[in-house]
Parts: sequence; structure tokens; C-alpha cells
Amino acid sequence: EVLATLHALLETACAPGAAASEAEVLVATARDSLDLWRALIPHKLAAGGLGDVPGLAMVACNDLALLAHACATLGAQYAARMPLAGAGGEGGSGHAEAAGAEGGGGAGR
Repeated sequence: EVLATLHALLETACAPGAAASEAEVLVATARDSLDLWRALIPHKLAAGGLGDVPGLAMVACNDLALLAHACATLGAQYAARMPLAGAGGEGGSGHAEAAGAEGGGGAGR
């Protein structure tokens, strides 16, 4: 669900006709939603018996590794389609700083 939400927000930011200011807000929203999820997931996993069931811990580890990899590649997937700041909403060669901000949000923080 988290990854689908991130992709939906970034697809909307890269939509034809999206203004650079709108794209920046959507990228910040994607980053903030990932940060909120990152803050809440330890509590959810602890309440679900993560320490008591080794299989559950393995699944959680794999899920988090997949999410970290996906976050690391988001910038490469969306940078070329991200509107440039000051371009008036036209698609351009990418707003690499905004799209790349997602790459460090997964496992590195």
C-alpha cells in the first residue's frame, strides 16, 4: 500500500500539464507519507508479535528490503518526467532534486 501510494503521488506530479510548484508539493507529500509510515511501522509490528514469530520477522524484513530498494530507485524512475522549477508546468528533463529526495527516505534514515 505504501509503495502504491508513493507511485500514485509521483505519477500525479509527473502528469502532463502539472506545474512545478504542484509537483514539489506532491513530492513532499510522498516523502512525508513515507516518513510517517516509517515512524509508525515499528509499533504496528511490535503489537503483531514480531518478536515471538520468527517467520513474521522474516516477512517483515523482506518487505522492508523491497521498500528500501523501491525508494532508492524512485528518483531514477521519475526524474526525467518531473516538471522543472520555473518551467511553467511543462514537462522537462527532470527535477532531479525533488524526485531524488525519495531515494533516501526508505532505509537510510
